[in-house]
Amino acid sequence: MDEKKEVYTIGFAKKSAEDLINKLKSHNITKILDIRLSPNSQQAGYAKQDTLEYILRLNGIKYEHNTLLAPTKEILEHYRKGGDWEKYEINFNLLLEYRKSSFKINLDDKENERICLLCTESEHNKCHRRLVAEYLAKQLKNITIIHI
Repeated sequence: MDEKKEVYTIGFAKKSAEDLINKLKSHNITKILDIRLSPNSQQAGYAKQDTLEYILRLNGIKYEHNTLLAPTKEILEHYRKGGDWEKYEINFNLLLEYRKSSFKINLDDKENERICLLCTESEHNKCHRRLVAEYLAKQLKNITIIHI
């Protein structure tokens, strides 16, 4: 029987850089997969792409940015204007399905990395990182999702 793989998710909002790193280290995360559309927005602070990548590298954690797992600007703006989460989920899941042949996530790599999906939202319930993790779990099977 295949071994279960774990996919972690985390949002950096309401966390200091130290808190974020401590949470990642406590779960032995070896790679961050940044799935934000705009990793250099004004809101990002220490989580701006170059700064975050540097902080992670100092702590032995790899960094990769993947916009194919981010919402489009249109989907995001539509949600922000209307606040309809159910419609957002439908639109984002359709987008993932449309893009699926373009993105490759390998959880069976030789390095046995512990991957954590990163975005902004502090809570996973209304965040696209949850949707991405659930999508991966459906596609790859044998996946356990852990929100930290």
